[in-house]
Amino acid sequence: MHIPKVFFGVVGNATALFLFLAPIITFKRIIQKRSTEQFSGIPYVMTLLNCLLSAWYNASRSFNRFL
Repeated sequence: MHIPKVFFGVVGNATALFLFLAPIITFKRIIQKRSTEQFSGIPYVMTLLNCLLSAWYNASRSFNRFL
């Protein structure tokens, strides 16, 4: 039965979507105030690096159906 596999795949994708959409509130605040105030850019840079490394790893694999 592949129903649990599909269910957990959808839940995982939804969780990842919300994870990457979470900083939108902070971005809107920074844009409105035109200042970063005391916000650190390190979490955003690390997230970008994580995504880039993941994409690079997946691109190097042959016959990858996810990229």
